Amino acid sequence: MAGRKSAVTRVSSEAAAIVAASSGGTLQAVTYLCVSDYVGGTRWRMQAGCYALTLGEQGIFARAHALREACRSEEISLRWQVILADGWGIDLYGDRVAPGSLDSYCAFMTQEAEARGFTTVRWSTLTDQNRSVYDRAVEQVRSKARELAPWEATKGEIAHDKPAASEALGIAEEHICMRAAESAVVVADRGATLVLSTEGPGLVRYDNLIVPRASYTHLYTMPFLAHRLP
Repeated sequence: MAGRKSAVTRVSSEAAAIVAASSGGTLQAVTYLCVSDYVGGTRWRMQAGCYALTLGEQGIFARAHALREACRSEEISLRWQVILADGWGIDLYGDRVAPGSLDSYCAFMTQEAEARGFTTVRWSTLTDQNRSVYDRAVEQVRSKARELAPWEATKGEIAHDKPAASEALGIAEEHICMRAAESAVVVADRGATLVLSTEGPGLVRYDNLIVPRASYTHLYTMPFLAHRLP
């Protein structure tokens, strides 16, 4: 574990130095944290309606702290923020989530982040603040999303959710548009950004359909699916 943490810090620090050198000495970084029906359903019940950090969430904060220290030693200013990814599927969850659970989780994670000197933002809030950017990005990527939707609906992440056959293509298309537009919003809001990801490469395949990797780069340095209990 100690060896892995050292490797994570080293890779992140080197990437930070590269990005910061081209952005005025400040590293812009984000980590998306899933706000899902799992969080508001299974996890809510397992934690008896009172959220406590998972091992993965503890790991996120520990690694962010290590990155902050590594940046400080290189005289790089770190602006890292947790994006609470509440922008997808909430209207589909229905009775799979306890009333008020997702708002409760977002408030809980915000408190935990602030206690460590970090901040959070809800994806829905960030989108509302950059609505014109988001809408333009969706319009720009729509035809490509339509082209990719059949694969996503039958073999991709949406296929794993097993939507009704009549709805699968539409859901897949909207999912692709949203993933592509996320990057446009974040880069418009922050400039070139590192995504310290809790997801693997297969889950971010649409994130660079609009924004080039040089401006929105993924590093797989955070615990995988950190919102889930062991």
